[in-house]
Amino acid sequence: MTLTQLQSPGQLYGVDKQCELVFGPGYVLCPHMQTCERLWCTNKTSSGCRTQHMPWADGTECKDISRNKLCRTQGCWCRSGECVLRIPLKARNGGWGKWQVYGPCSRTCGGGIKTSIRQCNNPKPDNGGKYCLGKRIKYRSCNTKICPPSKLDFREEQCSNFSNRYHIDGLPANVKWVPKYAGVQMKDACKLYCQAESTSSFYQLADTVIDGTKCRPDTDDICVNGKCRRAGCDNRLGSHMKRDRCGVCGGDNSSCKSERGRFNNAKYGYNKVITVPSGATNIEILQHGYQNTSNDWNYLSLRNSKGEYILNGDHIVRTQKWSIKVQNGYLEYSGANVPVERINSTRMIGEDITVEVLSVGSLLPPDVRYTYTISAGKDTKFRWDNVGMWKRCSQLCQGLRKRKIVCIRENDFLMVSNKHCVGKVKPPRLRDSCNMDCYLRWKIMRETECSVHCGKGIKIRTVHCVKETDKTSLTVDDRHCRHLGAKPHPSVMCEGKCSTTMWNYAYWSKCTRTCGGGNQTREAQCINEDAHVVDNRHCEDKHKEPLIQSCNEVPCAQWRSGAWTGCSVSCGHGKRHREVWCGRGEDQVEERLCDKKDRPEAKKECNLEACPEWYAGGWGPCSVTCGVGEKMRTVICRTFNGNIVEDAVCDASKRHRDKSQCYIGQCPTLSPPTTPTTPSYLLNSHWRFGIWTECSTTCGPGLQHRYVSCMNHRGHIMDNTMCNPHHRPASKQDCNNKACGIWRQGKWRPCPVTCGTGVQTRYVACIILDNETSNQKHMADYMCDATSKPDAKKKCDMGDCHSIEELDIAVITSNTVEKTSHWRVGPWGPCSTTCNEGHQGRLVVCQDENGPSDGCDERVKPEKRKICNSGPCPSWNQGQWAECSSPCGVEGQQSRAVRCQLPNGQILADSNCDIFIRPTDARLCSGECNSSSNQWRTEPWSSCSATCGSGQRQRVVVCVDQTNTTQPTSTCSKKMPRNTKRCARGHCPHWNKGRWSKCSVSCGVGVKWREVKCMINRDEVVDVDQCQNATKPQTSMKCYRKTCLKFKWKPGPWSECSKTCGFGRKERSVTCTDRLGVAVSSHLCDNNSKPKVRRRCSEYPCPFIWNIGPWSECTSSCSEGKQIRTVVCQSVTREGWILPGEVPNRCPLREKPTRVRYCNYGDCNADYRWRVGPWGQCTVRCGHGKQRRMIKCVDKKGRRKSKRRCIRLYRPESSRACYNGPCYARSCKELKEITTIRVDGGYKLMVDRKLITIYCKDMRKAIPLEYLTLPNDRHQNYAEMFDHRLRNPASCPNNGTRPQVCNRCRRKPYKQAGSTTYSKVRIDLNTLKILPTDGTFSNVHSGKLIPFGTAGDCYSSKACPQGLFSINLTGTGLTVSENTTWTLDGNKASQRIWRLRDGEIIRGVCGGYCGVCSPDPRTGLHLQVLH
Repeated sequence: MTLTQLQSPGQLYGVDKQCELVFGPGYVLCPHMQTCERLWCTNKTSSGCRTQHMPWADGTECKDISRNKLCRTQGCWCRSGECVLRIPLKARNGGWGKWQVYGPCSRTCGGGIKTSIRQCNNPKPDNGGKYCLGKRIKYRSCNTKICPPSKLDFREEQCSNFSNRYHIDGLPANVKWVPKYAGVQMKDACKLYCQAESTSSFYQLADTVIDGTKCRPDTDDICVNGKCRRAGCDNRLGSHMKRDRCGVCGGDNSSCKSERGRFNNAKYGYNKVITVPSGATNIEILQHGYQNTSNDWNYLSLRNSKGEYILNGDHIVRTQKWSIKVQNGYLEYSGANVPVERINSTRMIGEDITVEVLSVGSLLPPDVRYTYTISAGKDTKFRWDNVGMWKRCSQLCQGLRKRKIVCIRENDFLMVSNKHCVGKVKPPRLRDSCNMDCYLRWKIMRETECSVHCGKGIKIRTVHCVKETDKTSLTVDDRHCRHLGAKPHPSVMCEGKCSTTMWNYAYWSKCTRTCGGGNQTREAQCINEDAHVVDNRHCEDKHKEPLIQSCNEVPCAQWRSGAWTGCSVSCGHGKRHREVWCGRGEDQVEERLCDKKDRPEAKKECNLEACPEWYAGGWGPCSVTCGVGEKMRTVICRTFNGNIVEDAVCDASKRHRDKSQCYIGQCPTLSPPTTPTTPSYLLNSHWRFGIWTECSTTCGPGLQHRYVSCMNHRGHIMDNTMCNPHHRPASKQDCNNKACGIWRQGKWRPCPVTCGTGVQTRYVACIILDNETSNQKHMADYMCDATSKPDAKKKCDMGDCHSIEELDIAVITSNTVEKTSHWRVGPWGPCSTTCNEGHQGRLVVCQDENGPSDGCDERVKPEKRKICNSGPCPSWNQGQWAECSSPCGVEGQQSRAVRCQLPNGQILADSNCDIFIRPTDARLCSGECNSSSNQWRTEPWSSCSATCGSGQRQRVVVCVDQTNTTQPTSTCSKKMPRNTKRCARGHCPHWNKGRWSKCSVSCGVGVKWREVKCMINRDEVVDVDQCQNATKPQTSMKCYRKTCLKFKWKPGPWSECSKTCGFGRKERSVTCTDRLGVAVSSHLCDNNSKPKVRRRCSEYPCPFIWNIGPWSECTSSCSEGKQIRTVVCQSVTREGWILPGEVPNRCPLREKPTRVRYCNYGDCNADYRWRVGPWGQCTVRCGHGKQRRMIKCVDKKGRRKSKRRCIRLYRPESSRACYNGPCYARSCKELKEITTIRVDGGYKLMVDRKLITIYCKDMRKAIPLEYLTLPNDRHQNYAEMFDHRLRNPASCPNNGTRPQVCNRCRRKPYKQAGSTTYSKVRIDLNTLKILPTDGTFSNVHSGKLIPFGTAGDCYSSKACPQGLFSINLTGTGLTVSENTTWTLDGNKASQRIWRLRDGEIIRGVCGGYCGVCSPDPRTGLHLQVLH
């Protein structure tokens, strides 16, 4: 609501109405009481006046002439209990008050949150003013010290607080509540979900957890105000501190050590494997089933620090997945029914745990493998050592290199951060020779023929720096040979042989291919001294140059694409993405070099299987026969094809209830009162089950059985009805013992998200090997062991996603009062790899004060992705196999060295590499027989076959024995080296042909010309003598136009326009004439080429028009009545917009439309007549549209009848025209689309909520151009590059003022100088940026075109600038934005910029030696609307 529409309460409710609102109906103002101060009211029944001691409402009209005499003339109203002059309200925007003192901490330890609040009361918003923008609450971490180990987890405390006091039907009163994590989605992580212990029932007990609660047990992030916010391991909000590999908060892995081991010897019962100490992390314990089976009678077991079994104790084995609670974390258990039993955790545990293996049954040997990481403590020693990577060689050949000194851990030589060695003495740096297998030299690559055939002349030679080895020669950049001395001169003296004949060569033909390598050919002729062609036998063949050469060997650009990302969703419909670029060889090039039609798609849809959903079965019988009882049903999570999966896969917040109250009816009153019966299975009883039998099949699907019985707490077997039937374990299950097929999987695809948690996918298939053909066959999944199927999906964590409020402002791309758009960036996420090269991502969004925006400049958008390197990965490195220990044909043994090494050769302890993939260091072998000792010998490469362009090198390759004697090629076992390769010798001079001019005649035979230049590369013009070997293309040729006709059309002059305004027509006569201009019959001329005889004229609408309003409703609902409408004369702009307000006496009266008309909806006595409804809204937001209304036929009682019964002649109109004000165009293109204007000129356009005059150019083209018209004074908008140059550039004469006559300047002016004035400048209305290089409406007074807003010189190097520029936007409604800055470029450059009249005028003086200033290309010359 605007201020003009804003009304005070007293304006809405009069003083008598205020009395009714306070005291009730009938109350009015008491007479003769003082105005405004108190509201005194009375009614007819009361004898006096009453008041609530409150003033009259603000805005109530008052006339207290005794206090303010002006009330009689100017009017007064009540304000805060006083009668004051009526002054219009002024909006008051709100302002933030001071931040309050932080409140109490939400936790006593472990990282709590305290809050501070500020109010929008300094001042409060009033009279329609704006409310404050920004944060009202801020948060701070507190009590970040670690909680004692014995203390419950904070979320556990909150759940346990509901125990014994929060009753839910169907659950015992003494139920114990524990946190629920599985199945709770990330969006609900800060809601308090609790689960009844030892049951599957869970409920949301609170909308939010207490601030400071961890979002999940496996993260450091905490909940604040119901949202999960980033926090570090130091329990501080917004911290980036992470735990290193061994769980040390803020550590750098320098104290980490990995412990690995194996256990495979056991006796019946429980066998201790190892005790994992408190503080361990990255724990993984694997029990590999015997021969990869899941029923080898060996099961992992765990004890806590108190010696109590927390997994698989008392000979009871869990078969399903399970989360095991330990101090400070959880351990994940895979269940016993898998070939590889697994216990793992990535978080640091807070107590010692003992790993045991339970061996029963057949006592097959177990295979337990364990690994964990733990900190080595503070006693670790470090030192500097020369084991770092070698640095780059100082020269391309014959150079030196240095080795990096790094900090290492002494016990295992692991490289760590340099901070651990600060203060220790560094050893001397190692130096070594490098690149000794080559040498550099200046080499003459080619020479032209002598410029004369007889006598002294000049020949041009090409000299390059080459890198040569014993076998190769490679051209490199000239800078590598600068230490060898000056580069040989490209031209030398020569002397022609004065021979009588010579070979003359034609120009090279066009290359057969534009890229990818083609061929060129040319012809050779033998000529004599007079340049006459003679027989070829008179010239010597040995002097004949090649007639064929390679060309355009640059590879063709082609579209390349990366791998598809994983699907953006884990189930349902999503999208895949991949990177697409244009590449040539190994390089990425501009996309315009590739064919856009062949561009591969960068995204596509992906449809995964439907997401699993909760399925609820039917309700069971009520637990009682009368009164209130309980009924139950089964609730399971299943896929779309009916497979039952774990509950954690489905959304926990959408789970159906599995218990409900039921009421059978009132129990008989005659019987004694009874309580509702409790199901027998709710007594202290439970299901007990035995171990699975062996699989019924040896290959493929089979069945397993086990014993299941109901037992009480004393271990006695009870009837099955005494246990809960819904929790009965299965007594049989499917099994795949020695699956017939084996699983094959591909590589993981990249993570599809840049932040947060995504899902990676890979290819997984079941195959079977054919023993006869050794081929692989794809099989159905049931032919492979489903329990050992590799994961096809896994979660990937790309770091925290941040809300827009948390992001930092990176680039501000506009600076207006409203809609201040800016790029916001989040922090960089973690590296995608733990070693070697990976990438980091971050969130980049565009935002203004109202939220997300699309008004940011894409050209200055910050990067969303960057390369990161986490250091080299250690890996197993194996040496060469030693010779076999036995002679030819006899079986023996050979060995090799296997070490754990970094890429720089540093040897580490074996524990730093994965012991389970260690390559073997010994194998069986058979003695080698008949090994050939022959080898290939190569000769040096020949010189290039071409003197310019592309050619070939050749060399001799032969097979020789140990005595260097040539042998047949079949006796050399290795692959033969190549004997040819391509070579390049720079671009050849060639004739460059320009475009042909137009024909000199319009009919008949004429001439056209073109320019022909001798060029090297694309832009270097050389002397025509260098192109003499090629035939110069012709520079002129005949052109043939259409035959000159005997008769042609002759148009006459256009007539005057048929209208003085609006849209009229012009006409002209067109006659057929002969060559003498005499008129003849029109059938002799070509009718298809006849010029137009009429055209449209007067492009602009009339300046004044009669504007009519809608007809009023008929004065009579039946019989004859009248309708009236408004008819006013109004002004119209050039753009066709009707301006508000009446303009009298400007429209012609003879064209004035009628104001009154008769109407008739039917005879009043008729049985049926028409009835109309109200008019609807106009169909358009602005401009001309339509309104519609309902028309129906009714009888005398107003009942609706068929329209055929009413007289059609009297039927009222159901639609009419409407006008909703002008539609202001926002660009010249939009103006062209909504009007008929096609003439270039200045028009009013809506720019940032203000009408600005913009000059529209090329209005007859598809996309017109916009220009800003500048003040008509050449001295107000100009750009200059000063042309004078001082002889002594280190001086600044005349104290920097520009001399009228420069006696100290050089005669030769500055080549880049120029002076340009501008009358209009090109503007981009979307970004409000000037395009300074557009000189369409500029005037170059001297020298070159200087871009708008640019100046410079080459005058002095002593801060003495002389180049001037001026920008004057006075009267345009625009100013130069404060974000616009000028940058300097050049040597010793300086500038002085003046900003006048709030940016309407900008003046600058710039220069240097040589120096130039121009608007910063990152922001451009940005303008803003002057509101």
